[in-house]
Amino acid sequence: MKLLLTILFVTMTAGCATAPAPLPSAGVPVATQAGVIHYKEYFAWPVRGSILAPFGSKVDNVINKGIDIRVREGSSVLAARSGRVVYCDSHLKGFGKTIIIDHGEGLQTVYSYNSDILVNVGASVARHETIARAGRTGRAKEPSLHFEVRKDGEPQNPLYYLPR
Repeated sequence: MKLLLTILFVTMTAGCATAPAPLPSAGVPVATQAGVIHYKEYFAWPVRGSILAPFGSKVDNVINKGIDIRVREGSSVLAARSGRVVYCDSHLKGFGKTIIIDHGEGLQTVYSYNSDILVNVGASVARHETIARAGRTGRAKEPSLHFEVRKDGEPQNPLYYLPR
């Protein structure tokens, strides 16, 4: 990471109009906030809908570690990126029926509040594959999807990983 930041700084200060090609596992630099470069890791939106609760907001006095997206009940929930299903259950308090997909490179995505889970632990899923039906389980007050991106176990703002 330090090397990539150094390369970007040298390239930008040398008057070059374009950034250097990204490292294959790093993705494409898309935003800078407080000196931190965030990467688009080639994710897709898991559902279409408006954001009910953004990353970092309080939901039922709990800080939201993802985004909550308003959807129609029963809408298809799609895998945001190819990977392997590592969790499918409803035992996470407040999250209802939840799926966690491991994408490698320390990245995982979490899909909660589902009405139905359509995959099993150990299954390989492709980007855009239907993995669940949206619902209102857990603490959801209306049909919605709670979506998280985790990097090395740490919650990330999903909007840094999703196309605009």
